[in-house]
Amino acid sequence: MISELKRVMKRARFIKNKPLVIPVILKNYLKILILKKPALRSVELHVTSDCQCKCTKCSAVNFYNPNTKRMTVEEISKVINDCYKLGAVNVGITGGEPLEDERLLDIIKGLNPKKALINLSTTGLLLTKEIAIKLKKLKVDTVFISIDSPDPEEHDKERGIKGCFDKSVQALKIARDAGMIVTVNTVFTHDLISSGKYKELMNIVKENKASWNLIYPCFTGGWIKKYDHHDISEEDDKVIKEIEAGNKFARNDKSDNYVEYGCPAGVEKIFISQYGDVIPCACIPISFGNVLEEPIKNIWERMNKLPEFKERSKTCNVSLNKKFINKYLEPIKESDQHPVKLKEHPALSGK
Repeated sequence: MISELKRVMKRARFIKNKPLVIPVILKNYLKILILKKPALRSVELHVTSDCQCKCTKCSAVNFYNPNTKRMTVEEISKVINDCYKLGAVNVGITGGEPLEDERLLDIIKGLNPKKALINLSTTGLLLTKEIAIKLKKLKVDTVFISIDSPDPEEHDKERGIKGCFDKSVQALKIARDAGMIVTVNTVFTHDLISSGKYKELMNIVKENKASWNLIYPCFTGGWIKKYDHHDISEEDDKVIKEIEAGNKFARNDKSDNYVEYGCPAGVEKIFISQYGDVIPCACIPISFGNVLEEPIKNIWERMNKLPEFKERSKTCNVSLNKKFINKYLEPIKESDQHPVKLKEHPALSGK
C-alpha cells in the first residue's frame, strides 16, 4: 500500500491540470482491482521516422517503410479517441523526431488533449520558444528530452550531431519557461552506471528542475544485432531501482503502473506506429494487428491473451528478461523491416 501511495503522489502533479482524467483513473482501478480485467493506461504514438539524429540505439530504426502510407491526422484522432474508451489517460508522441512532422500541431489538436496527459519526446534540436508556447497552448503537459551522457562530446557522438548536447540542455529551459513539465530521458547503459557518470547527469537534471526518466537498454532497434556491449547486470538494475526509489523526480516505466511494479508493455501500455501497427512497446517490434484494418479494442484483447503479458514481468522484458528475449526477439533480429506481423513470428504464428 505504501508503494501504491508513492506512485499516486508522484503522478499527482501531472494530473492536476487535467481533471477529466481523474474519474477515468478511478474507473481503471475499479476495473483492475475489482473486476480483475486489464485497463489500457498509456499509448505511445509514433508519428514519423524522420529525424536529424542518427542514434546508434534508435528503437525505431527499422520502422520506416517507404511503400506504406502514414496514418492521416483524422485516422490518428479516431484511433486515439478509441484508446480513451479503453481507459487510456496518457498519450506520448514520439518518432523519429516529432518536431520534424509538419502535421504535429494538427495531430495534437485531434488528440482531444483535455482527455489525457500529453507528452512529447524530442532531441531538443528543433524546439524553439515559439514552438514551445504553441505546444503549451495546445495543452501538452510534458516534454521529454534525451540526454544520455553528462559529457557533451559523448552525447553528440551518440546522436551523430555536433552541438546536440547544448541544444538539449537549452531545450529544457525553453520548455520549462513555456510552462510545461520537463523530463530528461536517459538510457542507463552498463558504462554509464559503472563509470559513475550517472551521478553527474543527475546533477544536470536537478539543476534544470527536471524529472528523470530512467530507461533500460533494450535488445531492439539499433542494438538488436550488437547488444552484449550495452547489456546491464543485476547490480546495475539495483542502482536504477535505488535512484528511482530515492528521488521523487525520478521514474521508470515499471513504476508508473496502476497496481503492480513491472513491465507495462502489453499490460497497460501499447505503441502505435505511423502506419497503424499496434505493438506492446517501441522495443517489442511485433504487430498484433493494424488499426486501419480492425478496431483497436480487438487488437488490445488479442495482446492481453499472451501469457507473458498476463503475468507481468518484474523486470524490463527487452532488457533483463532473457527468456522473453530468446523467445520473441532473437528470432527476428535479422529482419530489416519492423514490426514483424504476429502470424509471421515463429513463436506466435499459431495464435
